[in-house]
Amino acid sequence: MRVAGDLYDGLKIDHATKDKHVIFVTGLIHKEAYFLLPELQVLFDGYKNPVLYENEKIDLHTLYDKVISESAADQDLNSNPDIILNRLSFLNPNASSVPDLCSSIKSEYRNRIEFSKIIFLFRKAKPYWGNIHTDSTVSLSTERFREQLSLEIAKFYSKENNNDFHLTAIFKSIYKQAYGIEIE
Repeated sequence: MRVAGDLYDGLKIDHATKDKHVIFVTGLIHKEAYFLLPELQVLFDGYKNPVLYENEKIDLHTLYDKVISESAADQDLNSNPDIILNRLSFLNPNASSVPDLCSSIKSEYRNRIEFSKIIFLFRKAKPYWGNIHTDSTVSLSTERFREQLSLEIAKFYSKENNNDFHLTAIFKSIYKQAYGIEIE
C-alpha cells in the first residue's frame, strides 16, 4: 500500500499518483488552514459582517507574519525539530533548527503566494481561526458567525476548479474512483 505522503511533491499534488490513493491526506496540517488561505481575503473584505482577527479587520498577510514569527518560538515545534525539518527539507535542506527554518521561510517566501501554505504545513491554524470574530454590534455569537463564514468559504471552494489546488484535486480523484468519470 502506498504511503499518504507520496500524494504530494512539496506543496503540489502529485497528479501521477493521486488516483491510486484510497486514503487522502490534505496537504495542510488542519482543515482550518484552508479557511485562512490568501484567496479568501476578497471574501473576507466583502463579507456581510466585518471579519475581525483580534479586534482588527483581518489582513491575512499580517496574520501570516504573526504565525511565522510565533512558529520560531513554539515549544511544540522546537521539541520535535527533526520531524519539521525533515517534512520541509524541500524548502531548506540546510536548516538546523525550527527558528533557522522559519527565518529562511520568511526571507525566501514571504512575498510569494506559497507563503501561507508553507506555514500551515507545520503550524496549526486552529488557534488562529479560533480568534476570528465579528464586531460586537452584530447580533451573532462568535461560534455562529464562524459557522456562517465557514459555509461561505465552502461555497467559495465549491466553485474552485484549479486542478493544482489540494481540495479540488482530491475531490475530483474521489469522484473518478467512485464513478469512473473524470471531471474537467
